[in-house]
Amino acid sequence: MNSLTLAHALRFTPEDLEANRRGILSERQARAIRRRAALTVARAAVLCVPLFIILALLFNSSGVAGILWALLLSGVPYLVSAVRLWPAVRDANALQVAPAGGYVTAERVRRLGLAPAYYFVVDGQTRFRTDRRACLSFTEGPYTVYYLPTARRVVSIEAG
Repeated sequence: MNSLTLAHALRFTPEDLEANRRGILSERQARAIRRRAALTVARAAVLCVPLFIILALLFNSSGVAGILWALLLSGVPYLVSAVRLWPAVRDANALQVAPAGGYVTAERVRRLGLAPAYYFVVDGQTRFRTDRRACLSFTEGPYTVYYLPTARRVVSIEAG
């Protein structure tokens, strides 16, 4: 896979890569991470409204206890989304990336009841989360992977 295809698959620009080489997350990359997190949390919150209504009806919400239970249970997807995205947002706010160089392979991991997870694996040991289209169109070889240190998510990659 050539570097332009990798850049397109992972959505990074030459300017982003240059900043990543210096150990810095570009402001454009940080905005994209924050925007993706905000959209995910907003979707979860929207999904909570119908769930709240259903649970309120099931708990016969004429009393305060029923409404509180419905609020608590319907908020679970929102909380899970927020907790899952927190490391990436924290990394985006710190504007820091870390490099890992070596022989890189792609890996697809099946998860019970969930969509598969995709990773780049450096030297057969260290895994970094990536997305499906980057992983499926990837050619293994020597690369430097730039990733968010806490979330361990790939933000850019280059051959060599």
